[in-house]
Amino acid sequence: MNEEEKNRREVDKTLHSLDDWTPAQTDDFFYTRLERRMSEEGLFESEGRVWFIFAAAAVILLVLVNIFTLQQFQQTFTASEDSRETNVTALAEDYQVDVPIIYELNAEE
Repeated sequence: MNEEEKNRREVDKTLHSLDDWTPAQTDDFFYTRLERRMSEEGLFESEGRVWFIFAAAAVILLVLVNIFTLQQFQQTFTASEDSRETNVTALAEDYQVDVPIIYELNAEE
């Protein structure tokens, strides 16, 4: 018997090992009794409270991040309006751009 045939038999044996398997049987209304016992012990209620607290914390965190971002944006926007003219002038000086000359050249054409 060669190695390939031996491997094939082992694979077939493994695949057919669950052919005679039957699922586990439970008593009637097992799930109903289990559900009742879990609700009596408070497992369902505590899970719901944890989910509610997590959701509320996530919403509060999202609102706080949005407020912080809005404040930062407003501060940056007001600061940029005040210094816009200064920035344009500094940029023109750095690149040696003389804006009136550009307009004069366009006017001559």
